[in-house]
Amino acid sequence: YFLYLMEKGSVDFVKKSGEEYFFKSNTRTYSVKNKSFCDVSTGTGGQIIKAVMEIEGISWKTAIEFLTRFMNTKNYTDLHKSIFEESDQLKEKTFKISAVLKTNNLKILEHFKRNLGIDVETMKEHTKQFHFQFKKEGRDYHSFGVGLQNYSNGFELQTEKRKMNLGDSGITETGDKNAEKLIIFNQMIDMLSFLQILREKKKKASDYRLICLNSLDNLGKFVELFQDYKGNNISICLESNEEGDKATKQIKDFFHNANDIRENYGIFEGQNGSKNLNEVL
Repeated sequence: YFLYLMEKGSVDFVKKSGEEYFFKSNTRTYSVKNKSFCDVSTGTGGQIIKAVMEIEGISWKTAIEFLTRFMNTKNYTDLHKSIFEESDQLKEKTFKISAVLKTNNLKILEHFKRNLGIDVETMKEHTKQFHFQFKKEGRDYHSFGVGLQNYSNGFELQTEKRKMNLGDSGITETGDKNAEKLIIFNQMIDMLSFLQILREKKKKASDYRLICLNSLDNLGKFVELFQDYKGNNISICLESNEEGDKATKQIKDFFHNANDIRENYGIFEGQNGSKNLNEVL
């Protein structure tokens, strides 16, 4: 039942310790086992049917009917496999991924929709929600963000407040690896903005292979990864600034058939120009 609430975005996963799962809402923290739960903040709890009654605001009889339907229609076996037990031996300044979930946090989804113009469907289709444990100054912390795993075995993530990466920074990719059209972005927000534009124009993301550098410092990693790339339909859509211009030239020097498509979207320096693709939305 709490995994169902997590999928809805009503509660957030915190950690798994042994057979115990921890979740939190805006006001409460729950400890959940197979058939029981405890509201950590108040010390109250009981069987799962009590949680259903309290959270759904329904009677005992209606809760029984709810759980009967729930058990006949919901299967969370695969979701259980995406949640991992936390480590009690984590070293200082290291992290461990504790869950890989569908993007469902309501605050993050609202932030991307309201402030960046990227809708829920785009986020759910092209990102994942990574929960992680990390150690700092001898203390264990738990947090999460949405994004993608990169080719350097790190994670490029966004929260509602900031961009972050876990482990080594590197190249991320979405779309179809076999697509003829390859487009290079620097920031994940711009790649997601392009996917949003495709959705609004009712075009297929599978017609494109989308590459995100996540930092211009990763340009060398991109060249190394794609030095044997044989495609001849390469486009570049970086920011409209000195660094973006320099990186665009470096890519064009290596891939002679690459095209700078920034001006197609009104991305240029000067009056009426946009700084990046997200500003176009």
